[in-house]
Amino acid sequence: MSFIHTVVLSGRKKFVTSQKVCVKNLEFEIANWEFVATVALNSQSTIRNSQCVIIPAMNGKMSSRFAFLVSRITILFIASFIGLWLHILDDAIITNEPAWYGITIPEFLLYCALVYAIVPPLGVWLARRGALAGLLLVLVYAFQALYGAGINHVRHLFGDFRGSQLLPTLLNVLGIQISDIRGYGFGTVLMGMAGLGTTPPHTHIMLSNVLVFINIALNLTLIFFCVMALYVWWRMRAMQRELRTEQAPVRS
Repeated sequence: MSFIHTVVLSGRKKFVTSQKVCVKNLEFEIANWEFVATVALNSQSTIRNSQCVIIPAMNGKMSSRFAFLVSRITILFIASFIGLWLHILDDAIITNEPAWYGITIPEFLLYCALVYAIVPPLGVWLARRGALAGLLLVLVYAFQALYGAGINHVRHLFGDFRGSQLLPTLLNVLGIQISDIRGYGFGTVLMGMAGLGTTPPHTHIMLSNVLVFINIALNLTLIFFCVMALYVWWRMRAMQRELRTEQAPVRS
């Protein structure tokens, strides 16, 4: 991989390639050349050939470490997304969960698609472009998939058919009690995903029971990579601010 650094010769900007550029043990690849050159040209200090201005570009080519994490996040998301939809199909067809909610199977699948098939893929798309919002969206999706297609299923295997107790507990503190979530259409599905209500006792097929542990492993790994990517993103931003401060024009 070739890295770019900018030098100024006789007041004119010139781009020079080198095999590797390291700043404080972080490797960066320049994409926003115009900004880098502007910073260099406006600097009061003399920039020699051995010096360079390095700005990590968040909307262009990213650092190799961040790019690696995002590529793994993409792969893990695809695998998790497939596992989630296999779980949804199991709930819809095998356990007939839509009937508990008072809706049809097509309605149930449509509502699940509205939740999972739009925003989470958009999060991946944004994350691949270095956007913080994208990483946060994928992280929220991973936690929801970990619960809905993983932990909640395991609780059912042990005879606990209640939803998550976190949100009901918080609502009880506010004096809000929700026991029957049926009859609200899309709202019913959202409340079920949020862990409200109690499902009737039921069983799952063996294949679904095996799949749930695969989903747990996938989503835990996805969460780990998202957290690591957020950390690297923060480091890149911190380095960007620091370098901009260092290269800012000195006013007399």
